[in-house]
Amino acid sequence: MVELGAAIALGKPTFLFRDDFRRCTDSEQYPLNLMLFTGLLEDGWERHYYTRVDEIGDPQKALAEWAGVANPTKI
Repeated sequence: MVELGAAIALGKPTFLFRDDFRRCTDSEQYPLNLMLFTGLLEDGWERHYYTRVDEIGDPQKALAEWAGVANPTKI
């Protein structure tokens, strides 16, 4: 959590991967501790949230865009 807080404070992009299906919040809209969402966009935060390993390479998600694999530049 310290690393995530530092990234948020520095304005770095953050990505959340949750593979634990247990309920951890009373909110239906946000499935994790709300503090984890402070570094995400208010609208479109779902693009930064991952629940399955196969989503990590999804070009529609934010990590692929950030890594440059969503729209690779042709050389």
